[in-house]
Amino acid sequence: MKLTILDHVQQLRTRAVAWDELWRRSEAALPTTRVALLALWIEQFAPQAAFRALIIEDQGRLVAALPLVSETLGPCHVGALPNNDWTVSGELLLDPMVNREQVIELLAAGLRQLPWPLLWLRLMRSDRSGTQALAAACERANLHSLYYQQHEVGTIDLPSDFKAFEASWSGNHRRHMGKAQRRLLREGDAQLHVYSALLPDEVEPLLAAGFEIEHRGWKGAEGTSVLATPGMFEFYLKQAQQLAIAIGDACSSRSADCVRVWLASQGDLLYPQGGVRRRVFAIYAQPSAALSTLRTAVR
Repeated sequence: MKLTILDHVQQLRTRAVAWDELWRRSEAALPTTRVALLALWIEQFAPQAAFRALIIEDQGRLVAALPLVSETLGPCHVGALPNNDWTVSGELLLDPMVNREQVIELLAAGLRQLPWPLLWLRLMRSDRSGTQALAAACERANLHSLYYQQHEVGTIDLPSDFKAFEASWSGNHRRHMGKAQRRLLREGDAQLHVYSALLPDEVEPLLAAGFEIEHRGWKGAEGTSVLATPGMFEFYLKQAQQLAIAIGDACSSRSADCVRVWLASQGDLLYPQGGVRRRVFAIYAQPSAALSTLRTAVR
């Protein structure tokens, strides 16, 4: 096995095919950790920062990768995963089919060759086996680590049958959803529109409408919404266009259930709240989830 340390984003781009293939094989799920979107994060948030990526190859095949950028943490310059509150683009990528112990030991040894005295692996998934193996290897190499939990992300396990999911709700929640649905239908001719194959140049108006919802809420009032933050809409637009390309490729190659949902009334986007019409935009991975939109849009 061979360890290489990349020190320029262009070197990352030249390995895009191998990196993205490793991403598909790894535990990582976020598409924003693919090369195009990782490079976009660096261009947006760390254009002048030092860049390093540890990559390990086994007989010419990429089997591990860890991207890092330079940041200031208090008085120290540290190597950090390219993640922040806006988006996550940095994860440890590991091929599950190789000798993990050998790969992790080599990766831990590579950490000593980095120019920073400290690594800040923020938003790294602690429940991943690769993360746990790397922490153990670092301890064996006398590279001590400190872990703290930043936050928890709640998830809902959606069954394929929405009726079964609905039956799992409490009686009070079902009554609330029924009331919301009836209130929605009283607003007019509610229709569900599904867009299944957006082209990159079709993304902008839909994305703008979605972020308009956020901007009309408390984030807009506090000046922290995407539309209130200079450059952020343009960043998310580029990100969404890249994702449209990736999702389009996935849908065409393996018939994935990729849908976008609009809730409309008589051609006008609808979200009745306090008598004010608002827009609803949602992206779902499964068509069954889209069916719930009419019930949940006005919670």
